[in-house]
Amino acid sequence: MYKPIAGLIVATILVEPNSALAQQQVLEEVFVSARKVEETSQTVPISMSVLTEEKIQSINAFDFTDIDRIVPSLQLGANSPASATLKIRNVGPDFFALAFPAAVAVYVDGVPQAQPGSVFSTMLDIQRIEVLNGPQGTLYGKNAPAGLISIYTNNPTMNEFGGYITSSYSSWDTSNNMAALNIPLVEDQLAFRLAGMYARSDGYMDNAVPGVNEANGKDHKGFRAKLLWQPTNNMDFLLSYYHANLTTDDNGQSYQGPVPDERGLSDYTSQYDDYKVYKGIPSFSDTKVDDINFNWQWALDDLQITLLGQYQDLDIFQQQDNSNWRVVPGPEVTRDYLEFDPVAYSFEFQAAGNIGDDIDYLFGTIYSKDDTKTVNFIQNINVDGTAETEATGIYTNWTYRFNDKWDSSLGARYSNVDYKATVFGFIPGLGELNTNYDQNYSDPSYSFKVRHYPLPDVLLYGAIDTAFRSGGLNVLAPLAGQLSEIFPQPPVSGNLLTIANDYLEFGQEDSIAYEIGMKSTFLEQRLRWNVALFYQNYNDHQYRTSPSDSAVTTVLSGPLSNLAVNVEDLDVYGFETEIDYLINDNWSMFATAAYSKPEIQEYTKRMCEEGEATPGTLVCPGKKGQQLNDEPVLHALSQLRYTQPIPGTSWNFSGQVTAEYYDKPNQTVNTPNVEDVLIFDMTLGIEENSGVWSAKIWSKNLLDKTIILEESVEENIITGDLIGYSSYPQAPRSFGITVNYRF
Repeated sequence: MYKPIAGLIVATILVEPNSALAQQQVLEEVFVSARKVEETSQTVPISMSVLTEEKIQSINAFDFTDIDRIVPSLQLGANSPASATLKIRNVGPDFFALAFPAAVAVYVDGVPQAQPGSVFSTMLDIQRIEVLNGPQGTLYGKNAPAGLISIYTNNPTMNEFGGYITSSYSSWDTSNNMAALNIPLVEDQLAFRLAGMYARSDGYMDNAVPGVNEANGKDHKGFRAKLLWQPTNNMDFLLSYYHANLTTDDNGQSYQGPVPDERGLSDYTSQYDDYKVYKGIPSFSDTKVDDINFNWQWALDDLQITLLGQYQDLDIFQQQDNSNWRVVPGPEVTRDYLEFDPVAYSFEFQAAGNIGDDIDYLFGTIYSKDDTKTVNFIQNINVDGTAETEATGIYTNWTYRFNDKWDSSLGARYSNVDYKATVFGFIPGLGELNTNYDQNYSDPSYSFKVRHYPLPDVLLYGAIDTAFRSGGLNVLAPLAGQLSEIFPQPPVSGNLLTIANDYLEFGQEDSIAYEIGMKSTFLEQRLRWNVALFYQNYNDHQYRTSPSDSAVTTVLSGPLSNLAVNVEDLDVYGFETEIDYLINDNWSMFATAAYSKPEIQEYTKRMCEEGEATPGTLVCPGKKGQQLNDEPVLHALSQLRYTQPIPGTSWNFSGQVTAEYYDKPNQTVNTPNVEDVLIFDMTLGIEENSGVWSAKIWSKNLLDKTIILEESVEENIITGDLIGYSSYPQAPRSFGITVNYRF
């Protein structure tokens, strides 16, 4: 499986360059704000990926869940804004919900996002995306032990009226439409930018239940307005407002095997490549997002002062069918739903400058507060909750240049987090459930980095970084103790009491990472090669675990799923690499790969997976050296691109082939359909020399592979016998066309 993708990479390098033309080309320098000051990506002493508009378009990405294809250290998935997978180096929660602290911080235009899942809808007017691998606890604070995603949208420009319109249409009646307009209002002082998007799709999954059509489609719309005022040459004030309405269908997993009906019988068989789900109740989420940001910057001779602020209000409703029936259930069957209404605001002050020619400094302080109200109705159990997180932090970073070849940086931060939660519920037959939680978390974080330039275009670096994230409460754990009264049979009753006693709280997580790397440019700025090696240790890593059906019954495994626990000791190690190569005027290539393996050293509260142990067993402690999750440890992507002027016209032709590879994930319980994966995409396009018009046709998953990256065991809800397997298969082959007009 390695040979085809390796062959594509080697072929790009062996293409004979036209030396006379190649010397005229250089790779573009990309400026980033990874350390909260502007610098080129090749000078930042950490492993990072920068996605420019061109790179995002190269994979025909229309929402954020596509960008992990071109950033192999990143794992993204979003069933809805209330539940989005976000991992870096294979570490992070399986989804965000109920204010569970993230392992990866998400920033948009410099401000933190309280609910990361709300960000990963259709992309709107993106300038660039920076993905920082490893702990970012010094400059970005709490809840960034795995890394950071920083998204930057386009700002207004003062002296140029213009904009663009982009429209795509593809398989499954999918359309993605975006437009932006830039208007100078007062010369050199005031400008306005408005961008909007509308995206819809029927989705590639079909619901096989008659009369219930929703599967995994979407209907997203939104806009962003920005006003930029420059009262003087050294002062900017930027105000932005973002609004979105996001409807996403999520009708569950596909099956391979017999599909049960309402009696638990198995008389109908399904295959993954049918791309069908069997849900009698529409499962969907509706989300409304309102976001207001401001950014004030004042540049003095040797000092720049920045003040950032944000207010964010989200309203999320999510309905889920957990029945897996092949018929529409009657009105007496409950609809599980979640109402999730977080409100967040933050303020941050930064000052950056230099002392002489050898010392650069940055310091700042931040205050944030998140308030969340939740209504959760599962299996006739109604639970209302509130959560309040109030955080303050102060940070600094200093860089000292010893000479032209050596410098070092030292950063530190102190964060304080107050977390309060209340839970009130009503359980039929048992009465009320009341739980209160009030805890304070505080911790220093630090970073130390050394840079060395043995050659002008070669950077060698070493880095040590730390971070932490606060603990919290499993709001439904107390429910297990009360449910033990109406489920007295062993082992279920004892397992429920264990959950109530041992899984109520999860503690603070601390992490430290060591990294060495190289960032280099060769062949007169035509070849760029970056590589990093890392080792990271997590102490009390926060992770999700769920009881099996046999341990707590099928009825209760859903309400008691996704409990947060601490993995006492976890090691992660691996590498990341990236190559950009301008071969000549016609040929170019890009290749990137990441290997990340999280290994358990101690994990006593790990719950058994279905089919792993004797039925009824609740806890299966993780073994030393066992992989933490079922994510692929190796992910690689390579692109070969060709461009050629069309004779006698003002147009250029381009073609691109992309190869993507995932190795076979580790499986605690072996299932038959998870294998390593090799996928090919292709794009053909034309573009005017002026860049005004462009059009392309493209295909994803060109060979129409059935892609299964994870799989679960499914049992008969009555007998507990194995009946098949379930998964979220990735999309089959698709075709699309994209047209872009710039003015």
